[in-house]
Amino acid sequence: MLWNLWSANARAMLWWCAFDQDHLDTAPYDWRQVYQEFGLMTSDRRNHPYADAVRDFARFQDGLPFKALPPAKRDAVFVTADKEVAHAAYVLARQAGLFPRFAAPDAPLPKADVYFLPCVVGRGYLGTRAWDDLRARVAAGAHLYISWDDTFLTHLHEVTGAELQTRRAGGDKGVYDFGAFALELPGDVRAEFAAIDAKILATDADGKPVFFSHAYGKGRVHYLGFPLEKRVYARAGGFATDAWRIYAQILPKRLLVEEDSPAVTESEHFFTDGRAAVILVNNSLEPFEGPARVADGWRTSSVLTDRPDLARYENGRLALGVNAGILLMLERR
Repeated sequence: MLWNLWSANARAMLWWCAFDQDHLDTAPYDWRQVYQEFGLMTSDRRNHPYADAVRDFARFQDGLPFKALPPAKRDAVFVTADKEVAHAAYVLARQAGLFPRFAAPDAPLPKADVYFLPCVVGRGYLGTRAWDDLRARVAAGAHLYISWDDTFLTHLHEVTGAELQTRRAGGDKGVYDFGAFALELPGDVRAEFAAIDAKILATDADGKPVFFSHAYGKGRVHYLGFPLEKRVYARAGGFATDAWRIYAQILPKRLLVEEDSPAVTESEHFFTDGRAAVILVNNSLEPFEGPARVADGWRTSSVLTDRPDLARYENGRLALGVNAGILLMLERR
């Protein structure tokens, strides 16, 4: 989490309690809640292992060859007011090699080349002017992703090139064929769509279209006929599926360091002098080892980590222990 917070430009981490409070028998510590063992240290002032991790990470940062890490380069704007949807979209984006920027539906829409509207319930809290503004940006050349969740944005069939035919409660088997991969994410509502003039990119188990691509003006719209982010978030092991590949289809990205595990997330941070810092984090409970190819025109100038026993990059191969992170400093050839 320290590596992930740092890569997301979080400047600090606030711990709930300094010390465990398992020795206290006064309110609220004699209540039935689980307050007693939230400390960074034990009640007799000994470090928990995670206190040592915080200390070691701070020392690692103090020894870096720069004062501050530039914010990561963002790839797309995600618009949602639902924190669980935002959580799921963030993880899927990072698995796909993307670094998202989030915007509230009632805030001014940031400029971007790609917009994601995940799990749009109703109008997705978008006012008429905001939706018209977004449609105009897509018509002018931006790309847009929408995942359906009882969505009824105006002119939706014109924007997506597809039309909802039926929806019913009672369950959706959630078996989908995307050609290069398959996905199984059952849900409580089954919706059936028809393509008007959109290209069909995926079908369900009955051969019904469920994922569409459609030209809208100079831009393009990807329309998914089920609430991907909610289903992934609600299902144990949902992020271990190939759901992230949908995002990768919408916005393929060439990373500065290419490796083949969605569990290893990457962020890219560019300095004004032309250098780049690449953070790679193993978010898995399994070690990772494999090739990691630096993009043409770049070379590795240094390799830095808080745990050299768990994280290595040598001769084009990356090794990351469970939850380990590493920083590669790159410069132009």
